[in-house]
Amino acid sequence: MVVESTPNWYSLVDGLGEAEFEVKLAHTMGLFMIIGAKVKTDRRDAFSLARLLRLGAIPEAYIYPKDQRPIRDLLRRRNRLVFLRAAVYGDLRRTLLRYGLSSYSRDEIKGLSEAEIVHHFEHPIVRSSGQLQLERIGLYSR
Repeated sequence: MVVESTPNWYSLVDGLGEAEFEVKLAHTMGLFMIIGAKVKTDRRDAFSLARLLRLGAIPEAYIYPKDQRPIRDLLRRRNRLVFLRAAVYGDLRRTLLRYGLSSYSRDEIKGLSEAEIVHHFEHPIVRSSGQLQLERIGLYSR
């Protein structure tokens, strides 16, 4: 039996495994046959998956053991937060550049305080935007 990687694949794979089915988790990025289809429906996807399974051509993803899934999920969330924080640093750097403050390196921007942001931006909206960016960075860094 093959299961496409969806948000609820944990429960599907666990339930099928408990019922003693041999389960394969299809790697989403490898399913070019489905991804490339012009018309995409659950019925057509199921047919394509069944055909790939019969041919032994399912691109398999690793099925994490139950006890390792929370760690995997935590690492994925942390990775996402690091990505978001980096994006906000980039936004702050572009805001500084936009207002003629190009003297800050990437590392120096990471050390800016709220007082320095308030000092650099005269307009209250731009100042508020800079403060919000620092707040977001603080939240993502916790």
